[in-house]
This record gives sequence, structure tokens and C-alpha cells, in this order.
Amino acid sequence: MNAETQGHKADRQASAAIRACSIFLVLASVGASQAGWFGPSNVRECVLDRMQGVKSDVAASAIIAACAAEFREKPKPRNIPIPAHVMATLDVRGSLRSSYASGKIYNGNDEWHITEISLTVRFRADEGANVHTPLSRQYQVDVDIAPQGSGDFHIWELHVPPELHPIGWSVAAARGYPADQ
Repeated sequence: MNAETQGHKADRQASAAIRACSIFLVLASVGASQAGWFGPSNVRECVLDRMQGVKSDVAASAIIAACAAEFREKPKPRNIPIPAHVMATLDVRGSLRSSYASGKIYNGNDEWHITEISLTVRFRADEGANVHTPLSRQYQVDVDIAPQGSGDFHIWELHVPPELHPIGWSVAAARGYPADQ
């Protein structure tokens, strides 16, 4: 082999080494950027992070199972009626209009997370109105109020005849779950 051919061969080898190194750096940076600053944030990142250097199918299966368990979605707490002593700590304030209601609910206990309230809205009828509907209605309102927290609520449509006018409300019931769940 002459000197010129050996030089081309060396150039090709160097070029191949640079390409391989470049590909490795790109792949390494993609893997690092997926893992986040403080470790993996989902099952996929966890598996990619922990599979480095693993050659055994048994070890790979164990890693996949461990990552799946680590990032398994927690079951939602059971939504149940709250006890009477917790009901007594709910403070509902707001405004009633002819077609909607809105306000703020304060959850004054430190044991229960409130997820739903049932408001009874009372109405008065125009004088002389021939009313055949009840003078109160219940409305279910989904909320998300932590212990000692507050949240807004809205009833966008009261759906009442025009001769009825809202005059007040009260909390009829509430649902939620213990905060330690």
C-alpha cells in the first residue's frame, strides 16, 4: 500500500471516529435532558436512566417493574359524605342574582378535603304569582378545597321561572375525603 492510500485510510478512520463520537454525544445529551434535573419524572425516563449497562433480561424486567411501581398513579380518594362536625366548619359567602349564584367557601377544619357541596337556594315568588314549583332547589357544586383552605364556586344557571327570586342559601350536604388519604 502506498503512502497516499494509507493517508486516505487514516483520514477515513478519523472521520468515522469523529462521527461515532458525535452520535454518542447527541444520544447522551438526549438521555440526560429527558431525565430532568432531579432524576426521572416518569416511567419512561426511569427505565432509560436505570437500564444503562444492563445486559440481563431478568434485570431489565426487574427495572421495568420497579419503575412502574415508583410512578404508578395513586388511586383517587373515596368521595364520601362528610361528618356533621365538619359541615359546621364550612362558611359559604357570596351573591345570589336572578339567574346565577357565586361565592367563596371556607373549609374551617383541618381533617377533611371538600370535593362537593350541595347548596339549597331559597326563592320568593312575586305577589299573586301562581307558583307550582317548590320555593327551594338544591344544586350540586364540584369544588376542590383543602383543609383550612378556601375556594370559589359558581352556579351559572339557577333555571327558575321568572316569577321566582332567590333570597338565600344554605349548605345542605357536602362530600369529601379525610386529608390523610
